[in-house]
Amino acid sequence: MKLKKLEELTIRDDFIFGKVFEDTELAKELISRILPELHLKDLKCVIRQRDLKDSYGTRGIRLDIYSENEEYLFGVEMHNNRWTFSPKRARYYKATTNMYLLEQGQDVDELKDLYIIIICTYDPFGHDKMIYRYENVCHETGEELKDGEHIVYVNCTAAENRETEIGRFCRYVMSGEVQDRFTGTLEEKVQRGRQSPEWKESYMVLELKMMEMMKEARKEGLEMGRKEGLEMGRREGLEAGHAEGRAEGRAEGRAEGRAEGRNQQMISDLKVMKLAVQSLMNKMNLSLDETLTLLDYPQDTQAELRKLIQEEGKAG
Repeated sequence: MKLKKLEELTIRDDFIFGKVFEDTELAKELISRILPELHLKDLKCVIRQRDLKDSYGTRGIRLDIYSENEEYLFGVEMHNNRWTFSPKRARYYKATTNMYLLEQGQDVDELKDLYIIIICTYDPFGHDKMIYRYENVCHETGEELKDGEHIVYVNCTAAENRETEIGRFCRYVMSGEVQDRFTGTLEEKVQRGRQSPEWKESYMVLELKMMEMMKEARKEGLEMGRKEGLEMGRREGLEAGHAEGRAEGRAEGRAEGRAEGRNQQMISDLKVMKLAVQSLMNKMNLSLDETLTLLDYPQDTQAELRKLIQEEGKAG
């Protein structure tokens, strides 16, 4: 299985989403639909897929859209995979963005209000709300901290408010069908972009990077799993052999130790491969089945990984 062709991509895909909302006016209208109370008059810059990294050598974050004006800073991400959802993702976005701004020389008291906006093609919290807004509030008094940090989740599957401006955008995201002037403009830009030599070249480069990343992830996952499993197997084999290793029990102990070692190796392999699968699902906006097929794991391994990831999703 190959990655989707450019002609198959929609506004839900990171590549298209980022390309479309490079347009400052379109980005401003999208944010205004999500946060009408801000009454945005301008948006100074829009940078697609911006990397924000701190100076401590940790991995950076990658936002689909990064934009700002004199008062506010916005980080926007399209998120398609329920299995990779975690509220701590937004926490990491906030922390890394703040560190980045401080390292650019901004004083703490001069930090702009920060809005992390995550547009989901699933209901992240299961309450059928179109907008979930989170801010820091005192538990005892209910008073807002007013520290300028806001996390906003947009649930594009919500049944409520379907005829509002943000509701029509959500319907467009889920169906691909034009709902109003704004979504018509978005779809027109998507259609033109699919035929654009510039977009085609950019997507070709992205495809090559993604395929290389998948190969490396699979190779590293298997190597790490084998090393950990082999080490654990040897240790377990020795322990079991020593424990049982008296007279006729010695042979049985070694057999049990080897079997236990193989089991531990398999468990270790699966844990490492699970992380590789979840990472690719998120970065490439693929379903669990599509990712497993791309990684070309054996059918029995795919079945075990599918079970492991789905059970983790239900527990979360």
